[in-house]
Amino acid sequence: MEDAKRAEFSQRVQRISRQHRKLSRGHVATIAPTGLIELKPQRKSSGSAMRSLLACLVVLMGFKGFLYGQIGETAYGLRILQLQNGSVLEKIGASVMYPDPITVTIAGVLSGRSR
Repeated sequence: MEDAKRAEFSQRVQRISRQHRKLSRGHVATIAPTGLIELKPQRKSSGSAMRSLLACLVVLMGFKGFLYGQIGETAYGLRILQLQNGSVLEKIGASVMYPDPITVTIAGVLSGRSR
């Protein structure tokens, strides 16, 4: 009997400690319909949207560098010119795919030579 009470007390202490840790990272106070003020832990955003955007940017830069290194500077430039003479969407694609210093550096690293 004594062990059961001790175990129940230990569980209650753990639950209260866990709730206290959550509330210490930030909380929001709300008033319940009964008039009681309730504190709820405030969820922190994990920044996953920013990480996803950064990952897409890294993949795009890697893709540009790979293409630039594989088809060569002249052929890449000609394809960019073709895109610049196309529709609005193709012009946007040309401005995104335009070779910048990072693209040239990535192409050099991927092809095993520095430019």
